[in-house]
Amino acid sequence: MKSISTKLFLTLLGLTAVTLITTISLARWGFEYGFLDYRRSLEAERLQNLAPPLAVHYESNGGQWSVSTSAAFDSILRRSLPHPQRRKGEAGHRPPLPKHSFEDRVDGGFDRESRNRPPPRGPDGFDREFRNGPPPRGPVRKTALYNSSGNYIAGDILLESNANFISVPIIYNESQIGELRASVFTQAITPEEKAFARQQTLASIVIAVLALLLAGVASWILSRTLLTPIFTLKRGIGSLAKGDFAIELPNDRQDELGELMADINRLSSVLEQNRASRRRWLADISHELRTPVTILAGEIEAMKDGVRSLDLNGIDSLSHETDRLKHLIDDLYQLSLSEVGGLRYEFEKIDLAESLHAIVKPFISRAKTQGLRLGVNANGPHYVSGDSIRLEQLFINLLNNSIYYTDSPGVIELRMYQDDTNIIINIDDSAPGAAEGDFDSLFKPLFRIEESRNRSLGGAGLGLTICKNIVEAHQGQIIAGQSPFGGIRIQITLPAL
Repeated sequence: MKSISTKLFLTLLGLTAVTLITTISLARWGFEYGFLDYRRSLEAERLQNLAPPLAVHYESNGGQWSVSTSAAFDSILRRSLPHPQRRKGEAGHRPPLPKHSFEDRVDGGFDRESRNRPPPRGPDGFDREFRNGPPPRGPVRKTALYNSSGNYIAGDILLESNANFISVPIIYNESQIGELRASVFTQAITPEEKAFARQQTLASIVIAVLALLLAGVASWILSRTLLTPIFTLKRGIGSLAKGDFAIELPNDRQDELGELMADINRLSSVLEQNRASRRRWLADISHELRTPVTILAGEIEAMKDGVRSLDLNGIDSLSHETDRLKHLIDDLYQLSLSEVGGLRYEFEKIDLAESLHAIVKPFISRAKTQGLRLGVNANGPHYVSGDSIRLEQLFINLLNNSIYYTDSPGVIELRMYQDDTNIIINIDDSAPGAAEGDFDSLFKPLFRIEESRNRSLGGAGLGLTICKNIVEAHQGQIIAGQSPFGGIRIQITLPAL
């Protein structure tokens, strides 16, 4: 099975190869198309140079094409094609001829001396110099002469269906008297052109090979660079899957992979905290359960041995420990239900101020017996959508907490007010308080502030966790902080209806 690095390398290399082949193919097509245009422009220029001499011939024949036109046309063609090059000193070498083309005569392009000495002419009116000139170099272009009606007069016969030919009109006295047509070769025909084409092909192959090698090296480096952080993530996730949560992935990236590494680091931290919390959970729960069970077992054993009499006081002691054990089990059950969303909620419109007054009323006398003053400031109505039973459970737990853990004499104050979107309830009590770093931990299961909380006063430390779950089920928020009375403030925020 191929590794992901090999697959990525082959993918990048294949994509580069396809792009390279496409680019070179388009470049070759563009070159050939441009070369064809270049040929056509050369042919058009050659035909334009042939048109003036033929116009002179047309004029010398009395303004018509004659039988002699074919011979004259051949002479003009030989003159227009390039002559073979000869080095100085070779037989047959002659110096360049003076410029006296028919076009120059027609356009009046001669200098003063040339005007007074016309070139030698044959009986057909054309230069003897070029009547029997040397054979042209390279292949002869197919060229034909047609009259103004499109009828063939002289030259090579061209197929009318052939699309690779061009035409140039012959103008005399501002009227078209004929037309020159020539075929255009689509491939290299001269040795120079063939050599140039071979050179271009070889250059394209060399460029393609070098580019492909460079793309292979770049693809390998790029694949390794891209996959290095992925391999790091793979090792980290493998460690998490094996239960090794104490990992820290090196992360100095600022892209999406860096964000993913940071998320995995946070996940490993949370998993490690959860594992530590679970271990602490088990230890605390076992300790909480063992304490009343041990006391019960000791009491019963003492009664069996006759150390302690089986009287009403002994039964009350057993009942007290049994109640503690039952309360702990009930709290654990309620917490498990709230954690998994098993608590049933029946939402309805509730005047929270009215409900709060009814809930607080029986606690006022109870707080008074504990040497505490319980005050309520909740002027309504303040409506929320909630479950009246769960909200009652919430405030009973919070008031019980305040009464259990507030020193006498002390004060407990409950205040409710509403802003634009929320209803806020503050429950403040007097000393003892809590350290700043303990506020977030108050809502964790079995958490205790050792200086002020003990089993003889309070429960197992599950009440605030249950309260937090109830508030969150009502789309609210509960936080703890310093109270202005020196104790703890519990603030509840619920969305107003």
